[in-house]
Amino acid sequence: MTVEFRGVSTASLGAMLKGYGIIAGVAAEWPDARFWWTASGFVATEVAELDDSGVESARTAIEAAIWELGNWAKHRGKKFQKPRGYRDKRAAGDPPLEDEANWDLFGPALAEDAEGAGAHAGETHRANPVLARWGQDGSGNLFSALREAGENAKRDHVRSAIFDESGSVGGGLRKGTGVLFPEGIKRYATGTQWVHDSLKPLGQWDFILAMRGLLLLRGAVRLPRGTRRAYPSFPFVLPGSVVLSQGSATPTQEVFLPTWNADRPRTLGEFQAQVRGFQARVGRQDFASGAAGFRRAVEGRAVTGGFSAFHRFALEPRKPGRSRPQRQAISRGTTTVGPASSVRHGLRSLLAPLDDSGWLDRFVLRWTDGKPEADSAKLARGKARFDEAVHSAIDVPEVQGRLSVLKALWNLQLELWTVSERSGGTKVFQPAPLLKGSAWRLSLSDLLEHEPASRLGWALASLGWPPAPDENGRPRPIVEQLLPVLSVGKRRLYAPQGDDQPRQRVRQPGRKPEKELAGMFWRRWIDTASLPVLPATGTRPAHVEDVTALLRGEVSVKDVQRYFLAFLMLDGSGHAAPPPPASDHRPLLPAYASLRLWLELSARPQPGERRPMDGAVPRGIATGTGRSVADAAKFALRRLRVAGLPGRWPDGTRPTAKRVATPRVHVTSREAGLMATAVLVPISCVGVDRLAHTLVVPSARQERASESKKEIVDVQR
Repeated sequence: MTVEFRGVSTASLGAMLKGYGIIAGVAAEWPDARFWWTASGFVATEVAELDDSGVESARTAIEAAIWELGNWAKHRGKKFQKPRGYRDKRAAGDPPLEDEANWDLFGPALAEDAEGAGAHAGETHRANPVLARWGQDGSGNLFSALREAGENAKRDHVRSAIFDESGSVGGGLRKGTGVLFPEGIKRYATGTQWVHDSLKPLGQWDFILAMRGLLLLRGAVRLPRGTRRAYPSFPFVLPGSVVLSQGSATPTQEVFLPTWNADRPRTLGEFQAQVRGFQARVGRQDFASGAAGFRRAVEGRAVTGGFSAFHRFALEPRKPGRSRPQRQAISRGTTTVGPASSVRHGLRSLLAPLDDSGWLDRFVLRWTDGKPEADSAKLARGKARFDEAVHSAIDVPEVQGRLSVLKALWNLQLELWTVSERSGGTKVFQPAPLLKGSAWRLSLSDLLEHEPASRLGWALASLGWPPAPDENGRPRPIVEQLLPVLSVGKRRLYAPQGDDQPRQRVRQPGRKPEKELAGMFWRRWIDTASLPVLPATGTRPAHVEDVTALLRGEVSVKDVQRYFLAFLMLDGSGHAAPPPPASDHRPLLPAYASLRLWLELSARPQPGERRPMDGAVPRGIATGTGRSVADAAKFALRRLRVAGLPGRWPDGTRPTAKRVATPRVHVTSREAGLMATAVLVPISCVGVDRLAHTLVVPSARQERASESKKEIVDVQR
């Protein structure tokens, strides 16, 4: 016999805990009953002992089993309630759950519920996070409300509470129950409140069942990296984002409640065993220590422990500045477990280097004299933005959500550097580990296919990753121009200390991206002047068509900078972006062709040749005026006529002297301002060949074409 309980929903923490309370009440009478959650958020059960009875008889039997929870509510509320003090008789006592020695005085069933209400960790006691301050919530007390609800509960209201989708009837809302049912709290912020207690949407049985489900839970909040043990209990409570308001900081927790569908029904005992064995790993071996990490751990994995989804509830302070703060559990969406879509798949593996290194664990709020440290609060705020970006990327599985994660990670790294600089050397700056570019390339394929600015930023971020043949033989990535870091290998950065510490290079993006990128081009030329090869190539080169579109004003340089800063958190792996949908065969700008080919002489010098060391050309490009860029292009053409045009030529010799065209160079002010960005973007060998062929005189070009045709005929013969 299958019975569905429509008085349950996943809209709020209390309504969902009510479903667990029904499971506990039915399992107490029929231990072999199997349960599952429907697609509508209801609880369904299958009781073999009730197969021979009709639907009405089964409902009546279940109603009688739930009715027994009334006595349970009176007994537990009385035992767990904090003793109140009287003026002439006795002083107020401590909560009986706070001292674990009191648990030995309880019976087996009562001790099990006591374990659900509190947990012991070392020498400190931690209450169940939902039961704030051992049941004290503001001026109300959950156990006092539980006792009163059990005394006033009526048998006639049980059926409507568990089977009626419209909700239960009878009774009113007691103080201190807002943490479970926040919709019943007076909304002072909006100016609305309930007029009469009878109109409040909560009855005694709603609260009793929610508390019964709550006491099924075990344990305290998961601490960040303090232990490598598995999750000690259910529910899964992890630290959330820090709420900063008016100079005060309030840590929050987030509760994750699992549901499972009809494909995997289970008894209450099986469910508790699967919860104890549940693992949500991030990286290689560590368990998730934060709410965002927990969602990443379960979002892209196969069905773990038979759970199909995790419902997220944030325990946020309602009035954080008061001496008796009240909390409310706000629903924050659902995390689906199992095979994810192509866009969402792999978010856990994409950020695995952060989890393996433990870099995110340094952003923990620290306190001094009861107040948060200023630097610690700043970093906690940046970590909160990163967590929200991760949550948004999971809730809305779009490419822009993933891009916001990279951007938030870059901003968090800048804030960490600012704090380390302000500390005067007492706090060492440790850059974040680089993420794997090849994995992110698959995740961002849709963006790179349709957005030219993203393709340019993708190529620009890979600048300098091929190893330069210097004395150290290490890469010179472009990220070294924006952070005081040096690269080690392919995926690691470090901040040198002492005499080896590079000068300040951090540049915050401003309102003139073309000026900032031009300054970065000039600094790169100056900083690498001692190298035999200029690190001006990249592992992910761009297409000449996209660079031409940038010079023609069809691509926003501000968007290019935005994508570039986000992609700086990736290493040099991954192949180039796809070509533009429609090739643009419009003539290339002669100034850009000559300047980029001049740069190729420094980036790919011939064996035995030296790179051009004259600073007139890069200085003219960085100046960014029409005249300076035109003069730089003329200087570049002179150099190309002597050294030859780079590229792949059939006979292996570069065209020089009169075979190099001298076109009339005209550069507008808009093109001059964008020329530094265009020249800095690495292009492929095919793009270099195309630029070189535009500067070959027509006669020589025809001669080369005829020679190529002859070679093709000879090969065919």
